[in-house]
Amino acid sequence: MSKIFKFLTSNKEFYPRLYKIAIPTIIDFLISSLVNLLDVFMVGQLGESALGAVGIGSRFFLVIILLMVGIGNGAAVFTAQYWGKKDLEKIKPMLGISITLGTISATIISFISIIFPREILHIFTNDNNVINLGIGYIQMVGIAQIFFGISISFYSVLTSTENVKYTMTSTAIALIFDTLISYLFIFGIGIFPKLGVLGAGIGTFFGRLIQLILILSFSYYFKLPTSAKIKELFLYSRRLFKKYLKIAIPVILQNVLWGLGSLMFVYVFAQLSTESIAAYQAAASIEDICLLFFSGIGVSAATMIGNRIGAREQKKSINYSEKFLMIIYFISFVVMIVLLLIRENVANMFNVSPISKSYISNIILVMSIIIWGKATNILFYTGILKGGGDTKFCMILDIAGMWLIGVPISFISAFIFHLPINIIIAFIAIDELIKMIIGYKRFLSKKWMYDLT
Repeated sequence: MSKIFKFLTSNKEFYPRLYKIAIPTIIDFLISSLVNLLDVFMVGQLGESALGAVGIGSRFFLVIILLMVGIGNGAAVFTAQYWGKKDLEKIKPMLGISITLGTISATIISFISIIFPREILHIFTNDNNVINLGIGYIQMVGIAQIFFGISISFYSVLTSTENVKYTMTSTAIALIFDTLISYLFIFGIGIFPKLGVLGAGIGTFFGRLIQLILILSFSYYFKLPTSAKIKELFLYSRRLFKKYLKIAIPVILQNVLWGLGSLMFVYVFAQLSTESIAAYQAAASIEDICLLFFSGIGVSAATMIGNRIGAREQKKSINYSEKFLMIIYFISFVVMIVLLLIRENVANMFNVSPISKSYISNIILVMSIIIWGKATNILFYTGILKGGGDTKFCMILDIAGMWLIGVPISFISAFIFHLPINIIIAFIAIDELIKMIIGYKRFLSKKWMYDLT
């Protein structure tokens, strides 16, 4: 015990940095996930079809969000190290590259969502009630992606340069408005029309718009590293763009292909029944709170470790990594216990059939058991290894685990053995176990540390 205490109290500058970077980042991620839970809870009062429509729509947009987060994270890998090295001149053109690619991607997705919402929903379900309820939601959230495509670039760079209190504040304010507007339009409160599922889409639209306005305002008012003139953003060299692509493409592919794999799970669960996809959406909204919390720790780890590598302090990078692993182990154990205790209460929150409630409870049981593996992998593949610039390795492992193990297992379990949804989710978790073992080996080898500056 004394050795653990001595280890945790070494490198005392770790905790001030953790407080400055990790706490606001974690709060930011928690706010996002809690607001998503509130949206799901509100829509859940409208029944299984409404919950299924939002479930399919939100999981479809998760892939798009992961694409744009990957674009932003590609820049953040560099800017974290530039910040540690105090090379501030290269931060603004790197931001410009991220904004360019994010805006183009978001605009394309927006047009697809507006023109083909029915076709998108029809890929996953033949339930016409679910499709009709989801069309307006897909269109509205699709338009909102343009705002997100720009704001995520500012968000990623501000996080990597230790300015997370501004991202946290903008996210908190935006999501408060998101929740309030959703509530007014979902249930038709006062003078507002009752729009149901579409109301949730309207809330998301205004939430993303407000978030963009706030993050731009903070950047330029407080003269943050992202307060660049137009000329500074877009006068980047071809050499810098190629350098960005070399690191960012693996990050983007990792995010997108992992997201597409998770979308395959949604397809499988939707084919089982409307009750299954509704139950999965309800249970996943609880798991998302946990995973986004761990993602906040992962992003913080990537920033702190990248800063130290950029400052040529490799030993501190390793020490920081080991401390983050200890933190993840402790928190994931606590989260597991909490999930086990609340699973029945969560199931009873939703206005769904008894069979759907039993599915929700059983799915959360499985999720609680495997949460420690997912938490460890998030720290490895979005935190430690990615912060060290080892993006290609992260991409290969994440994609291979998803597409060679997780996706085939889900199809075989559902369509050949006809297993219930909770058992399918348990088998899919084999992917997490294998990735965790390989991640440990990579971490111990120390081959993941690259100085990109």
